[in-house]
Amino acid sequence: MKLRSKAVTIGLLLTSILVFSQEKTKVENNVKTNFLGYFFKFYSVSYERVLTSNLSGQITFGKMGNVLDGNFFDSASSTEEEFSAIYVIPELRYYPKNLYTKGFYLSAFSRINFIHMEGAYNQNGNTRKMISENATQFNAGFKVGWNWHFNQVLLDLGFGPEFVFDTDFYLYDESNYEVLSVSYSDVMPNISLSVGYSF
Repeated sequence: MKLRSKAVTIGLLLTSILVFSQEKTKVENNVKTNFLGYFFKFYSVSYERVLTSNLSGQITFGKMGNVLDGNFFDSASSTEEEFSAIYVIPELRYYPKNLYTKGFYLSAFSRINFIHMEGAYNQNGNTRKMISENATQFNAGFKVGWNWHFNQVLLDLGFGPEFVFDTDFYLYDESNYEVLSVSYSDVMPNISLSVGYSF
């Protein structure tokens, strides 16, 4: 039911943009937020600036809430974990049709995550506690997407892979009085549906 209500909300928003807006011929600045991210505790604002008729630069600032749903370290253990981060994403976009941030685009981006993570888990009667951790994580990826402009309202849809590079976290094993290192890397999808204002 929750998924259905979210889908209806997104559909109504897109419909209202299409019905009540008219197309604008040229823009140089876009300010937007990833509307889809709010459903997953990703909160962000982006500024995109025209560099040439087919290139733009974008910078995104954001915050992730507690996105872990338990069992980050061990799927068979009982866990209590907290994870939050602020992040910065510089991005370069290429628009092959030379339409000033309108239409189809290809982009390359990097992400710098400033992470705070802590927690504990119990395995076979031994409690291992996460040392309160502040780590810096570097990601990179690329996307394909489409930018629609309707008067001064814009809609930006993009998707592609994001590569998470090795990040080390440290835990304290109370049973053995030792510090353990856990390394994390991954490949995950990067999907954005942004709504904003162009000027």
